[in-house]
Amino acid sequence: MFGCLHFYVFTGLPAALMAQPASTVLGWVIGALYLLSLRSLWACVTAHLLIDAVLEPALLLSFIHRRAKSKRVSYNRYEAD
Repeated sequence: MFGCLHFYVFTGLPAALMAQPASTVLGWVIGALYLLSLRSLWACVTAHLLIDAVLEPALLLSFIHRRAKSKRVSYNRYEAD
């Protein structure tokens, strides 16, 4: 279920199908961390914060770069449209 809830983030089906297993495994790891920390949510919140701080910026930059490349945006004001 954890992986299915993250399906909306990815724009193409191949990217989504590759990300689903990774999100599912991360969900299992966070679930195991919850059980190993004697059902304390603080360990899970900290783990999710670290995941977001490390992985999310790279994913966001990749998405922006791919989007700009597909639109072929030119920032050169002297270049003809």
